[in-house]
Amino acid sequence: DHKGFLRQKAYVFALCDVFICYAEDLQKEGNYGRGYKSRYTTEQLSNAISAVVSGRLSQKEAASVYSVPRRTLGDKINKNHTGPPGRAPTLLPQEETRLVNTLNELCNWGFPLTVLDVQLIIKGF
Repeated sequence: DHKGFLRQKAYVFALCDVFICYAEDLQKEGNYGRGYKSRYTTEQLSNAISAVVSGRLSQKEAASVYSVPRRTLGDKINKNHTGPPGRAPTLLPQEETRLVNTLNELCNWGFPLTVLDVQLIIKGF
């Protein structure tokens, strides 16, 4: 089962048929996150933040009343972890699409690249 590998952009398979499946899966997926679903709504979070900022409730009380994790509430108020998780992608989406199309063409022509070849190409960007 290659699903675990298909979700990670870093793996590129040298075999043409596997790579084509990988490229198609990347274009379909769109979500590379862990799939964690929070147990609170954005409305609950914003209500909790406004209650703490206005001084009506402490962070601990607001977390309990609005069913929001205390650390999450504190992080939002103190503006910690505001960016997206993980490091920035190496390639822009249009560059990635262009690379995938080029690698597919190379496979169709009978010149599949190894993982090292693809890594060196990406490093040159």
